Amino acid sequence: MAGGLPQRPSQPNPPSASSPIKLALAPLAPRSVEELQTEITEAELVLSARLETHNAARAAKGLPPQEAEQIVEQYIKLLTQYNHVKDATQLVFDKIAELQQLPSGDIHARYGASDEFTTSNPA
Repeated sequence: MAGGLPQRPSQPNPPSASSPIKLALAPLAPRSVEELQTEITEAELVLSARLETHNAARAAKGLPPQEAEQIVEQYIKLLTQYNHVKDATQLVFDKIAELQQLPSGDIHARYGASDEFTTSNPA
């Protein structure tokens, strides 16, 4: 890697043309400052409308309104709790598999854990 960027490992299944990964890797056409400011303004309007819809639904349930930062903070806390539970459950399943001398996939199947559960989550 002399003076260049590290090589990206080849992907076994390339992303489809409409996937977010493909779109993120596509070269961007140059845009003017005005075009970018318009895009930002439009995105802010969409986010504002979604926040209003979210808070209207909360009000209908008798809940107080939230700001975007509160929503993100709550989401991160819930995701963290989920990951802790998933990690602990994985340890228990692995220990059961070890004690019963079975593949961990058999233990997951026995308890109805999905294939998603058996894969590592980087979060």
